[in-house]
Amino acid sequence: MIKLLVILFLIMPVTSILKSFVSDYDKCYSEREDEGYAVFGCYHGLVGGSRNTNYLQEFCINCPYLVLLDREDKKDDLS
Repeated sequence: MIKLLVILFLIMPVTSILKSFVSDYDKCYSEREDEGYAVFGCYHGLVGGSRNTNYLQEFCINCPYLVLLDREDKKDDLS
């Protein structure tokens, strides 16, 4: 029993160190993937930012998983 407790106390710090190597973006993406909003390494971001960020949260701006949709109302009209 004591050996088991010693092993658990040795394993717990190692797992916390390994968790620190996972980026915040990876954590966010895996949460959105579990919710069903992200797939194939692509996600459209979280709503809640300012007008300057097109209402996308500031945290999502540099996200490697961020894929923005093309909006049809922004097409160039040359006529």
